[in-house]
Amino acid sequence: MARLSPGSAVILQGRDGLSLAAVVGGPFEDGTYDLDSQHRVRPQALTPFPMGEMVEYHSASMNSWIPAQMLRQGRAVGTFDLDCKDGVEVKRIRLPAGHPPPSGPSAPPATSFLNGRNNGPGSGTGLQVGEWCFYKSSSQGWIPAKVVRAINDEAYDLDVKNGAGVQNIYPLRADIVVEYQSASANSWIPAKLLKPGSEQGTFDLDCKSG
Repeated sequence: MARLSPGSAVILQGRDGLSLAAVVGGPFEDGTYDLDSQHRVRPQALTPFPMGEMVEYHSASMNSWIPAQMLRQGRAVGTFDLDCKDGVEVKRIRLPAGHPPPSGPSAPPATSFLNGRNNGPGSGTGLQVGEWCFYKSSSQGWIPAKVVRAINDEAYDLDVKNGAGVQNIYPLRADIVVEYQSASANSWIPAKLLKPGSEQGTFDLDCKSG
């Protein structure tokens, strides 16, 4: 990915799915960036958002979200000029419903896989009933899921989606090396996935349980 400059609009892939954000600082020595909404974000979680794209803008006068076109960066960092209003703060702009995922590499929420050593999307073949994975939801991004039934080598019934294709499944298996987003350290740290946690949708890592 090309170097981002303060004021750039980006798509952030976080644990809650995709969101629009503005770069306010960086890149720092470790390659991370500060966003308006989050600090020290790894570049792998960011995709540049091109000017001219359609967005949704929260209009205070109408008290609703309305379609708009992002034209350019605003005068102040973290603001953008839209076709309907100049200098709009990024917190009042969102991606339109059904916005396609970034074309670059993406990873499930709170984890990213290191050095190409682990299975990626599309390598779901061979999953067993009861096995945990991440499923790429069109509305929520990557969410935890459990295999309920194998339909064939190309599709599975999950507890969150029937007939999920392997291209939207990210296997999670013991001993794979991941990166964990530590709230206390406010950064991503290497970790090994050990087993599913005691609560549904959680996992025990070598550095943290659940």
